Amino acid sequence: MREEKSMQAKNLFGKRKVAVLLAVVLCLSLLTACNTGGSSQEKPSTAATDAAAGSTSISAAADETISVEELKTAFDEAAPYEGEVQIVAQSAVGDDIGPKDVDLRSKLKASFRDLDGEDHRWNEVTGVRASSTLRIKGYDYSAWNLFDWSKKTIWAEGALNEGIGEGFMLFMDRPNRIDGIRIYPGFQENKNLYRNNYLPCLLYLEVGGQSITCDLRKNLHNFEKDGQYYWVDCYFSEPIYSDYISVIIGDVTSYGSNPDPDCCISEFHPFYY
Repeated sequence: MREEKSMQAKNLFGKRKVAVLLAVVLCLSLLTACNTGGSSQEKPSTAATDAAAGSTSISAAADETISVEELKTAFDEAAPYEGEVQIVAQSAVGDDIGPKDVDLRSKLKASFRDLDGEDHRWNEVTGVRASSTLRIKGYDYSAWNLFDWSKKTIWAEGALNEGIGEGFMLFMDRPNRIDGIRIYPGFQENKNLYRNNYLPCLLYLEVGGQSITCDLRKNLHNFEKDGQYYWVDCYFSEPIYSDYISVIIGDVTSYGSNPDPDCCISEFHPFYY
């Protein structure tokens, strides 16, 4: 009898142990579901997951937006820039589009030499807001791609038209001397992507309360083969001190016969000297 009761007690204890384990598992499952929002929802995008997927932006999902109306309002209130703008285009062949003598610890310390032999340096961009961004699953067209020194990443506007009137606004943590901007127009990773998308040929800038027109039409060209790339430097005759630059696409062009209705920019860098 004692052996029988002992066996029943063991069986009862075993059943209770299983029940307790099941309850613990259920509680952990509910807690995990609450923390993640449920398994049916996608996990939030993070900088780490973006980087693992090949993203070069701080976080594609974290892009702030600025409306076209806000951009236009800033331009309406700006005064015309009284100086001249010298526009010069240069081209090269290779994989690296970064400036020469790049300090690997900080590309902002890298300099380039203009036509007069003066050293230029890059202004540090700490924030960016775009009026729209093209969203395609598995791809990153964030405006942060404008500052990564790579022709394989771009900002692509997300409007339904070819991008005229769209734009972005970049920020710096304090007022900087700005002597001009460098732009790599279009999707310059290869000749097919370059031809199959639109690129800006007219830019309106608003810098420190002054409006500046950069007409790039005479400085754009087609690609004959992969590996080519080029940039356009817009030099201000008088420096401007500002902690922001607003950019509106005034006109677009394309070298393809039937391009996608997306205007792309590979790089955009303000500089000083």
